[in-house]
Amino acid sequence: MNSTETEGKAMKHTTDIHLQIRVLLAICVLIYVVTAIWVLLRSYYFTTLNLDLSAILDPSFSVPTATEEERRLNLLERVAPTKPFITWWRSVQTERSPLKDYDRVFDCAICLEPVSKRCPIHTLPCRHVFHSQCLETWFLNYHYTCPMCQKPFHVRVERNHDSAV
Repeated sequence: MNSTETEGKAMKHTTDIHLQIRVLLAICVLIYVVTAIWVLLRSYYFTTLNLDLSAILDPSFSVPTATEEERRLNLLERVAPTKPFITWWRSVQTERSPLKDYDRVFDCAICLEPVSKRCPIHTLPCRHVFHSQCLETWFLNYHYTCPMCQKPFHVRVERNHDSAV
């Protein structure tokens, strides 16, 4: 064997090693991309269903009972009573109101659908108005602030530890 044949075999062996490394690298990248897409789709699935992943993985988790939801909706009702839109609309109108003659004034910031005269609504203390069903769903998903301005629905009274018996 002469030196050219030895160099040729060494070069071919090096080329084969480089090819194997490229194939392994391509496989690793493919696995990474497939895993990333799977994670994104899985998170999208759980997000669109409004599910908490810990609730699925934690066997001690229990769905709130109807009485718990009713209690929470009663709390929302005390803070922001449900009323027909037209009643609220007439109460905020004045003679000089520039919106006095409009039928469709705004869209619900939660569902982005128009608020019509027939819609039942909730008016929060910050004066933002939403479809009643939209705000109830928002509230039942443990959101305690206005979807628009993030002000709390109500102030929680904290217990003073100095006055404890």
